[in-house]
Amino acid sequence: MEIKNQNGKVIYEVEGDSLIGANLTRANLTGAYYSLITVLQAQWYDCSDALTLELMRFDCEALPGGRRLFAQWKKTGECPFGDHYIRPLWFREKRDLWKWDRAKPMVELWEMICKEKNIRCREPELKAGDWVLDKDGDVMCVKAVCENNVEAYYSAFLVSSTYSKNISDLTRTTIEPGDCVRMKRDYITPQADCLGVVKSFNDHGNLEIVFPKITVWEKPEYCILIAKGGKGGGA
Repeated sequence: MEIKNQNGKVIYEVEGDSLIGANLTRANLTGAYYSLITVLQAQWYDCSDALTLELMRFDCEALPGGRRLFAQWKKTGECPFGDHYIRPLWFREKRDLWKWDRAKPMVELWEMICKEKNIRCREPELKAGDWVLDKDGDVMCVKAVCENNVEAYYSAFLVSSTYSKNISDLTRTTIEPGDCVRMKRDYITPQADCLGVVKSFNDHGNLEIVFPKITVWEKPEYCILIAKGGKGGGA
């Protein structure tokens, strides 16, 4: 299935004929045209306790007599939806967390999901000096942002903020969170020719690198520094 923007351009593709049960984790939906009820029905797997509770509350309000049936479910484990109703949302519920309250509006629930599942759903607030990946995967430094340059605005993927005007201006060589890197070409990996941004590092010195479609942990010696991040944190 293809997700398009209002001009008909394909923004994101998923397997299957619908978004029901689709995996949208780390999806880039910037500029996409979709209904909230449609994307909410994707597969969210394991979620934090806070998000799981809000997803269960959404399910509860969609079920006739949901408050009573969910209270019974917590006591007995009997599925509140039974054989007559289908759960609206796909995720791993946690019965011990259940506590009734009004469900959040769909917009707020979607924002929680996007934050936890690393989904990009808004246009990047680009500014002069930001490093971006264009739709072909090439790194560029933004010189200016023009209101009428809509195509570049939607296709650019913000990887790092920096105050260097050119890559040649870089004076630091230590790779840190917020830096733009690529994998060495002689290192066999699906990300060998991709650019990504360093999100964090662990106690073993490995880097968490966010690529356009995947996040991986790699050793610093396998990476080549492309641009220093001005603020850190990256994507």
